[in-house]
Amino acid sequence: MMALMCAIGVSAQTAEEMQASKERAAKLEKLVQPKKCGIATIDELTSAASRVAVESIQITPLLQGLYYRSIGQAENGVTDVTVKKPTVNELMELSSRIGKQAVAVADATKLIPEAGEELKGVKNPMKLAAATKSVKYSTDVLEILGVESAFQVKAIADMIKTATSNDNL
Repeated sequence: MMALMCAIGVSAQTAEEMQASKERAAKLEKLVQPKKCGIATIDELTSAASRVAVESIQITPLLQGLYYRSIGQAENGVTDVTVKKPTVNELMELSSRIGKQAVAVADATKLIPEAGEELKGVKNPMKLAAATKSVKYSTDVLEILGVESAFQVKAIADMIKTATSNDNL
């Protein structure tokens, strides 16, 4: 009975984490990339943030699908014994994609200090407004992606560990 309660507690927590991931993806979808402001580093930062946001939005449903399959549920949360568990190859392919995304998030984040310095030097009020909007967009996206990428890395690692364990049925 105690083992069952622990298993339910772990599943509930992971289901909550999956829901939070879905909510982060929805937030990313709502953010609209501003037009180029004409400042190279800021435009590069904005483009990089947008690219990783698009990739994360695409990864989220794939990760969730593999998660539900790994616990023997349909995506609506109903237990289904006919659901085929993900293969280690499927998990490794997505893991590679998530790893590349995590690196891209880190690389984009490195552009923030330089973009901030360039922003300080802008004197034209119109250009300053556009540049500020771009930097805000980028920092908002990267803030969400920092949390989401860390979650995705942990989630796929846990699924791979489960799939490669001797106890996985």
